[in-house]
Amino acid sequence: MVQPLYIQIMQDIQRKIIGGDFKVDEQIPSEQELLSEYGVSRVTLRKSIDGLVMDGYLERIQGKGTFVKKRRKLNRLVESKRVEGFSDVAKKGGFVPSTKVIEATTISSNEKLSEKLGLSDEETKVVYIKRIRLADNVPIMIENNYFSFDKYSGLLEDNLELPLYEILKNKYHEENFDSPDSTLGVTLANTEQSKYLDCSVGFPLFELKTLITNKKGVPIHYGEHYIVSDRYQFKI
Repeated sequence: MVQPLYIQIMQDIQRKIIGGDFKVDEQIPSEQELLSEYGVSRVTLRKSIDGLVMDGYLERIQGKGTFVKKRRKLNRLVESKRVEGFSDVAKKGGFVPSTKVIEATTISSNEKLSEKLGLSDEETKVVYIKRIRLADNVPIMIENNYFSFDKYSGLLEDNLELPLYEILKNKYHEENFDSPDSTLGVTLANTEQSKYLDCSVGFPLFELKTLITNKKGVPIHYGEHYIVSDRYQFKI
């Protein structure tokens, strides 16, 4: 499918920023120059620039123009089965972590969740927690986490703005978390994700699907997380 013209322009300017044609703190060409280069309407060009500002590639400085913005990233070290919470990753990078709880409820399980969480045939419900994780008040990821209702229904009574692993350690005495089954892919932000993550529709997101177990190998939760790709990086 052919991308809308404004997205094609956004992607071209992104390539120039990443490739070093447009350098950090450098002013990008004037609107008139870009109009001549791309041969589009002023409305289309401004929509492209607005998207790049929203995505953190550019910033407008009053009275001066539009400049390439320096972007800081959270860095997560990826090691076999090692689990590191978002708050710890953020603090190590010098960021202040915070959390917005979007939803915390009980839902019916399905075949995939029952398999991931090792639920019996009698266990038909799971706890679903949806949160936005932020660093310095900038949204970084959407967390969708699923827990066995029979074991962890008490989570719905807790302050879920706190780190989940902290709650699990203090309330459920779970520790030595492992991640034996994780996959990392890339997807494009849909309308809902763009709203929560302050990015444009179609912006690349990391898609992390992971199963977390305790030290005995018993499933604790299964997660599907969507992470803004230019605000977070995985180091192997």
